[in-house]
Amino acid sequence: MRRTVLILTAALLSACSGGDGVTSSPFGVTGKVLGSDRLPVAGARVATRTGGGWRSTTTDLEGTFSLLVDGAPYDLAVIKGEQVELYVGVTRASPEVRLGVPGGTTPLGAGFTTTITGDCGGAGCPPAGHEGSGQLTFSAGTVGWMGTARPPGTAGTYSATLGGTDVATGTLAAVYWACPGACTSSAPDAFWLARQDSVTLRIGASTDVSALALAPLPTAPLAVNVTAPDGVSPQAMMGFALGTPAIYWLHAAGSAAPGASTFLMPTAPDLRTMLYVIASPAGGGTTTASWSGGTSPASPVELALHPLPVLLEPAEGATLGVGTRFAWSSEPGVHVLALVSSTPGAPDVRVTTAEQSFTVPDLAALGLSVPAGAAYVWSVRAQPSTVDARLAPASTTPPPIPPTTTISSWSTLSATRAATAL
Repeated sequence: MRRTVLILTAALLSACSGGDGVTSSPFGVTGKVLGSDRLPVAGARVATRTGGGWRSTTTDLEGTFSLLVDGAPYDLAVIKGEQVELYVGVTRASPEVRLGVPGGTTPLGAGFTTTITGDCGGAGCPPAGHEGSGQLTFSAGTVGWMGTARPPGTAGTYSATLGGTDVATGTLAAVYWACPGACTSSAPDAFWLARQDSVTLRIGASTDVSALALAPLPTAPLAVNVTAPDGVSPQAMMGFALGTPAIYWLHAAGSAAPGASTFLMPTAPDLRTMLYVIASPAGGGTTTASWSGGTSPASPVELALHPLPVLLEPAEGATLGVGTRFAWSSEPGVHVLALVSSTPGAPDVRVTTAEQSFTVPDLAALGLSVPAGAAYVWSVRAQPSTVDARLAPASTTPPPIPPTTTISSWSTLSATRAATAL
C-alpha cells in the first residue's frame, strides 16, 4: 500500500494561494538540505509542485539541489530515509531545509587538555551558601562542542566530538555561575568567564591548550513579567547566554510564576542573555515563551505564554488515508503538523503550513509507501513565524550582537492523538 499518509504534508501546498511572493511566472529554485548537525545531507530526494505534477531531484554531496517551479507559492517536499519534511505555500527561491537526521559526515573525536585558573569562590565557583556549576564550549563556524567544566585549578582532559572536520580552529570558553542555595530553584547571582581564541583541535589527537584565566562578568538586573492564559501555570524559567562566535551555556534562572520577577543577567559587549519560560498544562503538550537581549531593558520583559493548539479532527483512533482531513484551532503564525510512527518502516512526516487544516492527498508519485495498519501519533506546534522564514538560510558566521536588540518568541505544542494508516 502506498504511504500516502506521510506524504500528506505535501498536499497542503496545492491549497495555498495568495500572499507575498505570488507569481504565475516560472522561476528556478536552488536550495540546500542540512541535517540536525548542520552538515549537508547528500542523496535526499527533493520535490516541488505549483499545482500540477511533482518535479524531483536528489541533493549532491554539498546538500544542494536545483529545480524549476511554475510559480509561487509552491510546495516543497524533502525525503531522506524515513524522514519526510513538507512545506506548504513557499515563495522563497533559495530555501534551506533542516532535517532531523545527521548530515553525511559522522562526528569525530578529538581531545584536549587545559586548566581553568582563577579564584571564583572555590571548587565549582560557589561562595559560601551557594551551588556552583560550569560549562566549557568550543566553537568554530558550524562546528561546536559543549561539556561540563571541571572546578577551577584542576587540570583535565576533555573529549570533544566535532562534526564534519578533522581540524578546527575556533574559540574555547569556560563560564561558571553560582546560585544562592540550589541552581534548580534559584537564579545565579555571580558569573565568571574564561575565553581563548584561535584554539586548534585535531581529530584523533590530544591538544595541550594554554590555561584559561577566569574573570568576573558584570551583571545587570533584568525585570520580567510572565502572563499566561487560564489553565496554564508556568513551571520553570531558564537562562542562556550566547556570544560571538556561537559559544553558549545554560543555567537555571529560577522557578517561574505569573507576575513580576527580577534576575541578574551577565553583560559583556559580545554577550546576549536569553530567558525561556515553559509550562505543561494538564492533558499534555507544552507552551513556551522566550526573550533575548544584550543589555538590561528599561522596562520589564514581557513573557506571554500562549494557549495550546486545539486538535479538532480527526478524532482519537482515526484511520488515515487519502482524503483524511486534519484541522486545529490556534493563533496566527506557522503550524507544524507532525505525524510520528512507532511501526518499523513507516516514515515520520512533518508538514509546515500557515493554514489550520490539511487534507491527505494521493502522493504516490513521491514513491513513499506506508505499511497497512502502521500506528501513528500526531500533534501540532504553533510558532510566530512564516513558512518562508523557517526556510531562510542560516549564516555560518553569527552577526555581531547589537547591545540593545531584543527578540521575543513563543512556541506551543498540542497534546497528541493516535491514528492508524489504512
